[in-house]
Amino acid sequence: MREYFKKALRRLPLLFAALCAAALIVALPSVSAAGVKKGLLVCASSAVPSLYPFCVLSAFFVRSGLCGYLGKLLEKPVRILFNLPGSAGAAACMSFVAGYPVGAGMTAALFEQGRISQADAQRMTLFCVNAGPAFVIGGVGAGMLGSARAGVVIFSSLTLASLTLGLLTRFIPRESGTECSVPAADFSPLSRALPEAVTEGTKNMISICAWIVIFSCVSGYIPLLRLPDWAGLLLSCTLEVTGGCASAAGIFNLP
Repeated sequence: MREYFKKALRRLPLLFAALCAAALIVALPSVSAAGVKKGLLVCASSAVPSLYPFCVLSAFFVRSGLCGYLGKLLEKPVRILFNLPGSAGAAACMSFVAGYPVGAGMTAALFEQGRISQADAQRMTLFCVNAGPAFVIGGVGAGMLGSARAGVVIFSSLTLASLTLGLLTRFIPRESGTECSVPAADFSPLSRALPEAVTEGTKNMISICAWIVIFSCVSGYIPLLRLPDWAGLLLSCTLEVTGGCASAAGIFNLP
């Protein structure tokens, strides 16, 4: 019984925060509704058009076995640059081309299939979570900033930063026994791989949109903190990158 009360006491701050959030939504429902509406608009105008096709494509790469074949082609460059097994090459490549949810999803799938070790998966999450060109150049640059050139500048900066971080992580000592035997790549029937990829990609896209919407709702209450404008925008960008970019576009300068 004592242990139960100790656990209950530790939960009191969380309970208090949840009750405060509920009270805030009831007291100011229009703020919550406006935040949800803004999040849905960001999803419809930027996130879904730029990310959904790549979510399906990345799932198809893993489900169909193409990931293993691409890993064979990238094995030497990936080992030299990042000190990772060849099977990680497809996820690393797709993370730069397709964006952060795709790279993270492929890394998780490779770990679940036993193609990479836990230590390798943890290292990959440090630099295989990049914003893809479709989102940065098309969504942020052309869509939010009105300049595809600005999108190219941002994308180049992010890519160089991630590559630099990936190169630095290759010097992290690998634990003994973390090398996984890579199963032979095998093609699944197209009739099974494609529907599974669409289902998985759709599920991942819905999850991404849900996070965008909920944090957009939270961001709607930031003005109540009476922060300076720049601090409020910085907090909004920190909470969720897509809504943060939409809020900061046209207010912050490019750097």
